[in-house]
Amino acid sequence: MKISSQYQTAQSRQGFTLVELLVVIAIIGTLVGLLLPAVQSARAAADGSKCKNNLKQMGLAMLNYESSKKNLPEGSKGSANLSSNGSYGMNINQGAHALILPFTEDQNLANLYDKTKDWNGQTNTVANYVIPMYVCPASTGDQIVTDPILSYLNSQSSTVYPFKSGAVTNYLLCKGSGTGWAMSPKADGLPGVGIFLLNMKSTLASVRDGTSKTFMVGEGSSSKKFTVANGATPTTVVQVSSVNTPAAALWIAPQPAADSFKAIVGASTGGNYAGTAVALNTIPVIGNQYPFAGASTPIDPTAAGNFTSNFRTDHPGGCNFVYADGHVGTVNDGIDLAVYQGLSTKAGGETGSAE
Repeated sequence: MKISSQYQTAQSRQGFTLVELLVVIAIIGTLVGLLLPAVQSARAAADGSKCKNNLKQMGLAMLNYESSKKNLPEGSKGSANLSSNGSYGMNINQGAHALILPFTEDQNLANLYDKTKDWNGQTNTVANYVIPMYVCPASTGDQIVTDPILSYLNSQSSTVYPFKSGAVTNYLLCKGSGTGWAMSPKADGLPGVGIFLLNMKSTLASVRDGTSKTFMVGEGSSSKKFTVANGATPTTVVQVSSVNTPAAALWIAPQPAADSFKAIVGASTGGNYAGTAVALNTIPVIGNQYPFAGASTPIDPTAAGNFTSNFRTDHPGGCNFVYADGHVGTVNDGIDLAVYQGLSTKAGGETGSAE
């Protein structure tokens, strides 16, 4: 039987030609390319909103703490006497991140925290408990990290120091514009002091620069691009086994690191504080460190070897902060350093705004 050429042509045209297929792929690729920035922008906006909400909740918890206790939580609550064993150089029971737990939805975790022991004597379960409110969705770092100093102490006595890793916090306590460390009441008179320091009970009345113009807590990303600097030479990145050490603060660790650990483990971020001594997003990140001069020697905030970490963020355009009045604002990367430092002090008499 003879088949018409028209029928043959129709049969042969049922599929795509190679050229047509390539055109379709090119169109799809173009559409994906157009949609991808929009998707990324939407994701960044969602991350930013979540981060601001985390800070808002932290701010509310701290203000509720203040309503109950008549002062904001201490950045680090402990003894003004130095520790006899010199492990960290001071006895700290708990910090602000732990103190506000009863004023959040983490009362059960607060019940597990043994207040008869220092923070580095808590259980592994408590130390490694990830608190969603303390995690910024834009930070790409690990949520549980191993700290070099805690690892060393754990290797010396796992009974006294039960854990070597802990859950991170991406939100750091504002220490002010100074780098010196001291216990209250000496801490209260330091130049450039912020709302939080060792044993310092700030009140809202003590924030004389204005609660709407004073940082309380700001971002501290733990993404691996934010590497840790050696405290003695803040431009030198600390390495462990030839790998850069990322900056990662643990919510349970409210204590700067003694400089005596440098020779043993290099350095760590040493506590969940940050300040404005250097610019926002400075890399490498400076570690929180104080000079340990012996178990019977008071901490000297003016001595060489005092360093304070810096705020940093993964959000495009700026870093989020919660202020002492509870509102949350974004500080642009290029903020003038003098204005930035003024916003971090509670009674420096500076003027200026980041918003």
